[in-house]
Amino acid sequence: MPHPLSGGEVHFSESKDVTVNGKKIDPSMTRPWPYESLEVRWYKVEPEKSSYNNWRIGYFEWEPLTYKETLFKEGKDWSVEADADPSDKVDNPNKGLGTMRYKAEVTYNDKKLSTPGKESIDYQGMTNKVHRVSFRKDDTFTGWLFSFFNLPYIFGSSRRQAEEYVGVDCADLVICAYKKTGAKVDYTNVQGLKKYTDLIFQEKNMHYRYGTFCYKDKPLLFGQDVKEGDLLVFDGSHVGVLYKDRSDPEGDLKGAPDGILNEYDTFIHVLSDNPSEDRLDYCVSFSVLRWKKQK
Repeated sequence: MPHPLSGGEVHFSESKDVTVNGKKIDPSMTRPWPYESLEVRWYKVEPEKSSYNNWRIGYFEWEPLTYKETLFKEGKDWSVEADADPSDKVDNPNKGLGTMRYKAEVTYNDKKLSTPGKESIDYQGMTNKVHRVSFRKDDTFTGWLFSFFNLPYIFGSSRRQAEEYVGVDCADLVICAYKKTGAKVDYTNVQGLKKYTDLIFQEKNMHYRYGTFCYKDKPLLFGQDVKEGDLLVFDGSHVGVLYKDRSDPEGDLKGAPDGILNEYDTFIHVLSDNPSEDRLDYCVSFSVLRWKKQK
């Protein structure tokens, strides 16, 4: 806004070291906000549903994605510590990992200004105009999977929906996370994953016995026969990623790794709800695939 004496622009900032469009601003032309007449409201912007479907019977059609804004802080604070905790859950099962979008609304002299919010959508859902933060566990394939937590399941999701953290289906979750590591793979369906993987074990020869997964009657060893990051394909139509070796939490090892592929081990996937880490205890059989070495 114009400076009352010089007629130049005044930039409101707590810092005297301000650069706008590559030009350093004269420190005398910056001012702190007049806090006595200022109010800032912070909102989380999240999908209203955890599951959407782009496929109708016999044809493809974009299902409209709708969003909600939840006020979580108001006052005079210009900054907040970002997190990925869902606004409607008391305890975050994702332990702070995942994706969250934010909106800030400023009231000054009875005028309101805000950053883009739930209205900033197109036919594929949320746009990049809305500020996003994504927290991954680490830079590994499985670590990147966690950055997609909190997103909705979108059956028949698009490349943009996956890469811009709008939503994913099971195959796009796996492919997009792998691409984040620098791997060169194309988007495809579950069956198309065969092009980029080696078949380690076939589902037809997999057996579930007393909580342990066996292949041709031989118990599979976690860390040898199967490894973290292997792809688990269920009935040729659903895919997840093997994650952690676990044991019976009530047993001698108290849930610690036991080196055996069993019902207590976990995998990461998305199916009709937000992506999650689940136990294998409701699975019976699956094929095991492993990414081919990238050239």
